[in-house]
Amino acid sequence: MERVRKALSWRRLSTFRLVLLVAALGAAAAAAGEQQLPPLPSGSNATIFVSIGAYRDSQCGDTLESLFTAAAHPHRVFVGAVAYVMAGNISGAGERCEAPGPLLEPHQRNIRRLVLAAREARGPTLARHQAASLYGGQDYLLQIDSHMNFTRGWDDELLRMAAAAPTRRPVFTAPK
Repeated sequence: MERVRKALSWRRLSTFRLVLLVAALGAAAAAAGEQQLPPLPSGSNATIFVSIGAYRDSQCGDTLESLFTAAAHPHRVFVGAVAYVMAGNISGAGERCEAPGPLLEPHQRNIRRLVLAAREARGPTLARHQAASLYGGQDYLLQIDSHMNFTRGWDDELLRMAAAAPTRRPVFTAPK
């Protein structure tokens, strides 16, 4: 748990909710009809899906910049972001989980966004469900809030923690 806190830094501790669900997806059938889990993907080819639900959060774009610029292997990071924004053109780029400038440009193909009107919001559970629907078959899943900063190498550290876990499908959570 301490390593999770060191691997990630938070902008708003009061909204500190991190649920890292780490699972190698799929199962191989073994003899006698039992299922065996495949080995956990590792190394720079292991992929991580980051799920983000945001309600009118102007820091979402900054979170995406931090996510990709701090990753040791940004090519393996994929994002599903659901952003609830004000109708019309009054919402800023950050609120749409976009960032001005060139930092996100190389990673746009790894970002899936769903931008919806704030009046349609039905709470964080629905937003997280909608973000999870943007999942594209990556090896690991990380669910975060839309206002976070990441430290260098966060992706390597999370995969290292998953490999060191005493179970094949670990779930890491951090208390509020």
